[in-house]
Amino acid sequence: MHDVAVMNPATNLDPLVAVIGVGGVGSHCAHALLRAGVRRLRVVDFDRVSLSSLNRHAVATRCDVGIPKVVACAEHFRAIQPSCEVDARDEMLTAEAAERLLLEGSSSGQPELVVDCIDDVNTKVDLLAFCVARGLRVVSALGSGAKDDPTKICVARGLRDIENDPLATKLRKIFGTRALDSESISFVYCSQKVQKSLLPLSDEQRANPEEFGNVANFRLRVIPVLGTQPAAAGIAIAAQVLNELGLTGERFWPQPTPPPKRALVEKLLESFKKSELMRVGGRVAQVDITPAEASFVVHEVWLGRSALNPEIDAFAATGIRFTLTRWDPSLPIAASNLILVTAQEAESHSGPDEVPVEARQRIDEALRWAGERLAAPLRLAASDHPVSSRAANVMAETLPCSNQERDEQTSVGGSGYDADDPEEKALIAEQLSRSSSFVGDEGHQRVRSSFVVVVGLGAVGSAAAILLARAGIGRLRLVDGCLVREGAGHAVAKLADAGRFKVDVCKEAIRQVLPCVEVEAVPKHFAIDREEDEKALWSPDNNGRVPDMVLDCVGSLSTKADLLRSADSRRLRVVSVVTGPSGCPADPSRVVIAPLAEVWASPAAVSLRLALNSSLGVEAGAEETSFGAVDVVHSQEPSLWAKTTITGGFADVPHRLQLGVTAAAAALLRLTSGKVPQQADPCGMNFWKKLRGSLEKQVSGCQLPDLYAIGCVADHVWRGRSALSGFAGFKHSDLAMARWDASRPPELSNLVLMTAAEAKEHAAEVAATGSLPQDVHEGGEESCNSDSSLQAKRLATNKALLRLREQLQAQHIGRAGATREVRECSIRVPRRRLAAEQPKSEQSAGEFGGATSSRSSRPGFAGLVADTKLVELRCLSKGTGCRIWGKAEFLSPGGCQKDRVARQILDEAEAAGMLKPGATIVEGTSGSTGISLCLAAAARGYNVHIVMPDDQAKEKVQLLQRFGATVQLVRPASISSPEHYVNVARKHALELNEQSPDGGAALFADQFENPANFNAHYRGTGPELWQQCGNCLDAFVMSAGTGGTLAGVGRFLKEKSSDCKVVLADVQGSALYGKVALGVLYAPEQQERTVRRHRMDTISEGIGNDRLTANFSLGLRDHNGGLPGIDAAVRISDQEALDMAHHLLAHEGLFLGSSAAVNCAAAVKVARQLPPGSVVATILCDHGQRHLTKFYDPAAWESYGLTAPVRHEASDLSFVR
Repeated sequence: MHDVAVMNPATNLDPLVAVIGVGGVGSHCAHALLRAGVRRLRVVDFDRVSLSSLNRHAVATRCDVGIPKVVACAEHFRAIQPSCEVDARDEMLTAEAAERLLLEGSSSGQPELVVDCIDDVNTKVDLLAFCVARGLRVVSALGSGAKDDPTKICVARGLRDIENDPLATKLRKIFGTRALDSESISFVYCSQKVQKSLLPLSDEQRANPEEFGNVANFRLRVIPVLGTQPAAAGIAIAAQVLNELGLTGERFWPQPTPPPKRALVEKLLESFKKSELMRVGGRVAQVDITPAEASFVVHEVWLGRSALNPEIDAFAATGIRFTLTRWDPSLPIAASNLILVTAQEAESHSGPDEVPVEARQRIDEALRWAGERLAAPLRLAASDHPVSSRAANVMAETLPCSNQERDEQTSVGGSGYDADDPEEKALIAEQLSRSSSFVGDEGHQRVRSSFVVVVGLGAVGSAAAILLARAGIGRLRLVDGCLVREGAGHAVAKLADAGRFKVDVCKEAIRQVLPCVEVEAVPKHFAIDREEDEKALWSPDNNGRVPDMVLDCVGSLSTKADLLRSADSRRLRVVSVVTGPSGCPADPSRVVIAPLAEVWASPAAVSLRLALNSSLGVEAGAEETSFGAVDVVHSQEPSLWAKTTITGGFADVPHRLQLGVTAAAAALLRLTSGKVPQQADPCGMNFWKKLRGSLEKQVSGCQLPDLYAIGCVADHVWRGRSALSGFAGFKHSDLAMARWDASRPPELSNLVLMTAAEAKEHAAEVAATGSLPQDVHEGGEESCNSDSSLQAKRLATNKALLRLREQLQAQHIGRAGATREVRECSIRVPRRRLAAEQPKSEQSAGEFGGATSSRSSRPGFAGLVADTKLVELRCLSKGTGCRIWGKAEFLSPGGCQKDRVARQILDEAEAAGMLKPGATIVEGTSGSTGISLCLAAAARGYNVHIVMPDDQAKEKVQLLQRFGATVQLVRPASISSPEHYVNVARKHALELNEQSPDGGAALFADQFENPANFNAHYRGTGPELWQQCGNCLDAFVMSAGTGGTLAGVGRFLKEKSSDCKVVLADVQGSALYGKVALGVLYAPEQQERTVRRHRMDTISEGIGNDRLTANFSLGLRDHNGGLPGIDAAVRISDQEALDMAHHLLAHEGLFLGSSAAVNCAAAVKVARQLPPGSVVATILCDHGQRHLTKFYDPAAWESYGLTAPVRHEASDLSFVR
């Protein structure tokens, strides 16, 4: 019930973890695992990064929109830790594909643990059923949308006890129907009730749901999501994975359910005490149970359910009275001998022998576990942990540096950002749509107009800052004077960032995510005694705005105290993060938010509060600090009171990331609603009040620690028992708090819990010595007769107080560090790793295969490809004043430039030994590439199987069939869908090869991702065009489908002349224009709530795209390592293309297809921006004969909202706007 198998770390220091689904939750999980030192990851997902997903993703930026999520994760992870092994699998997990995706096809082997971050119910069940059947350990994520409280994270074994989670409810039903056992699965969930409803569907969506969304049978309605919640869930899963793999150095036990209310526990404890009093006939009985232990027994041992009948829930049952009772009446009262039962069960319970064997074994095991937990409640250091040395190296976070003279720079937005650009506004609206739907329009406006200062940009502060940016915060001021040492201990830094200021690294990361966020980087250490630091921290921005809130993420408590005093003097709201010792336990279910006045489980926060109260002279016994506007984020782990440091390391990074996420959530909730989740009242509150009262009587006139601080010492240091006798007391008045050393004031490290009689005797004894008890003052351990002697207990008590004093002093001092040299790092990882070797720019045109000699040396189809004519389009030249040329690729044997690609793909495949005689070439295409492949394959004896959308011109299908291809038509679909024609083709090729024992039965041509596409144009088309233009060209204009022609020709031309402009011509509905012009692969037709599954955005065929292909990426500097590429983009409407096609037919006698018409219209737009006489070239890539039934069909014009072309004079190009 409570035990989880723990791997021996010595058996596998590099476990393979498979993360299925790398959206919001999964990406944060994988990212936290990597930062914590897990070097081998397998990530599986079929979806692309979308603009609206950036508000919750861990690493994706605007630059990644349109590429597979697994590819984005792999690229970022390798930049963070180049030595990591990331097996990225871009495919949807299904029941049929589970074994192949999880267990096969990689040298990495079988994963030690599987992480399920799938949000589709049926797919999730398929995965979990597979893991259970194969004995794979699995941690599963439940719903994170529509919730906003990261402090309600719980980890449960099985589904039975999970509440307030709609996904868990559905899973319970399906698991019951399929007879699946969930008890071996760890589920991470949020126990908060759902805060928001699914967004409503439009009338059209309700009427035709199958026409919307990216994937069939997936949820269509959109869930509002605040990005901090998936982040909290993902990091919690990572911590649990490390926990279950034994990589935390010390095991932690997360809360399986929300803690019970204080009143319920106190009522159960009082009932138990009364029943024990009746058992002994009214005599005084020692009930050795503290309120904290009673809460542990009820909540974590029995999960609020009857031990004898777990189906009865004490938290939910009505009309049923519960109580605690002894499991074995013959044994003493102890937490390890207590069971939670109904009152009726308690009356009939006479001992374990009367309980059925199966239930007895279950209860004995649970009580054994409880006894082990309570035997050593304060966590010890993990000594000689086998992964400690590596963890310390991986997670080394920063080196402080001295303040350097540097002008403070304020950057507003990113490169080329225009706040007034309507297109940029549309991008921002879509990117923040999930967040704005959660907080509402008014809350969203408050976030967008807020000004937040973040002080301290380590793991905690950087995690908070980037999530605030992803939520759309208006302005951030980042303050920190440290340099990054290792990217692994940070939320955004990569290895190449070593030696840079942390504020600069964070500012750059924020720009890449959301350029409209105004970011000011202040690379200084904060010191309140320096006037310039105060000014840098609180000064208004350029528009006169003053900060609305401060996120305090500094490590030193002395600096933290100064910062809070300064903020309080300006009446600023503060969210302050108080961390534990380095390497502290990473239990995500213990992170809480509390007002500073009520923090009771964090020694650092208690020390901070006492220091602030002392500096302000708060009266003795005051319950509230004056800092009422401070929310403290901290861990409620009792073990934090045990040691000054905890080694082992692996638990540290997820814990600190989780604190940063929680701080960002608290800030957003304060900015939008004014409310933040509060920690539950401690169960011993009344007990604490009695203790403080007893202390006031003993030391009247002295300033005392506050109520919560006294409670911390009583519950966490002395465990609610007398330090000398271990007595818990029958009632609160039996125990008292006393000074240990009479010569010192009643501070925390001088308070000891004793019985009232012991306190009285102790006070008399220390009065005689004036300080410590006599035997402590004079004796030593060697003089103790036994461990149970009074002297031994006093010496142990004194050691505990000395240890506590050291820790509290360390918390006041903070983490001091001297300036040290930062290791330089020369490793640079390019944004995209491409399989193709980059061609050398110094090769001559003849070496690229573009010379006439290539035609004479190759017979048949291959000999006719290339060396197409270059013709001037005189009507366009006359109308623009520039010379516009078109390379007549439609004269190739296959009718377009795809002939070059088909030849190159087969050449490279044959050279690599990927094809055997009679093999089948499989391709997903809109038609043109398929036709070229048919001809190229026929000349070499191969078969062809073509998958294409069913909305293409009929003559293309007819030609393919006449050329001998098998044609499979599918509905148009998003590339994320398995139904997309490319995905269907890939699957078919895989199936053919699986049927062949030695492989080589099929080749998936993969024109979109295969670098042979780029190579064909870089080595052939580009050199030919340059030579035909007389080595002089001012602009090259081209549309893109795969992007191979534009990228290949463009690269060659830019290498020959850097002044030559390479311009994309894009059609309506395509996202490529957004990628080039705005840096984001997005078009309005892709809006998440309105995107259609079967889109018909343009009448043009074969061009335009809504994903980023490998070939197109080779033309983008952000993705090709900074090499020359595409300079600009223009949009062409369907009407402009249709008018251009008829204009060229009328005045040039050229009957061209839709792609060529788009290219020519774009050439006109580009020529208008160039000086007269400039030379512009494009590609006449297709003939009109393939477009008769669509592009040239008046009936089709009407369905696309087009009007019949009007004849213009040759030089009249007014139809191109």
